[in-house]
Amino acid sequence: MKPKEMKPKEIYNLLTQEFGDIPEMEEEAQKWFNEKYLLATKESKRALVELFFYNVITIKDDNDKLLWNFRALENGYDDLEKRVKTFFYENYGDETTNNFVFKYFEERALKNDISSIIFLGNIYSGGINVDKDKDIAHKWYEKAALLGNSGSQLRMGEYFLLKKDYKEALFWFNKAATLGNKVAYIKMARIYKEGVGVKQDLEKAKLFLKKALKKKVEKKSKLLFTAQKKSRKK
Repeated sequence: MKPKEMKPKEIYNLLTQEFGDIPEMEEEAQKWFNEKYLLATKESKRALVELFFYNVITIKDDNDKLLWNFRALENGYDDLEKRVKTFFYENYGDETTNNFVFKYFEERALKNDISSIIFLGNIYSGGINVDKDKDIAHKWYEKAALLGNSGSQLRMGEYFLLKKDYKEALFWFNKAATLGNKVAYIKMARIYKEGVGVKQDLEKAKLFLKKALKKKVEKKSKLLFTAQKKSRKK
């Protein structure tokens, strides 16, 4: 999603009215943009972000790439969320920019935004711009799992499987499978086939494997149907 685009004249008038003339020298202008963003009203921040999209604000290094994409995300450009996360994972930012990004997603995670919760789980699990902490990562994944995210439920199952708590592992695999996660069905099939922490039951193993294959076929059929539908429209 992208907010309604502002016209160049509208941007210029807004910024000069609030801050005075914009410097003409590129290096001075770059410094000016960064300084003024921190002081700007919500509307003026939007205007500065629009200059980023018009390529008036020149991106010179990786930190600026993360910083200005993040600033755009803050100002309503929700489609940039994936890019911001990718840049964060790939260590584009300096400590200050990383803190901006971290706090933004932490605030959203505390409001039960599942994608932000998983992001925090990922960075703590991998030690990406934070101290690696599997326990904190687990807490975030658990939160996402309790909110109904099947991928996190699968992670919870794998977590308890490693701890040899097979009852909890099966509980979470079953939760994920109920939501259509075929990998969870495969995990349960293996548990029953090998009798890992449960009585070996080949019939149950076959049943879960069939369900996993059914999900795979359903997904392929859906993709094929969508492709055919698009083809007919052309």
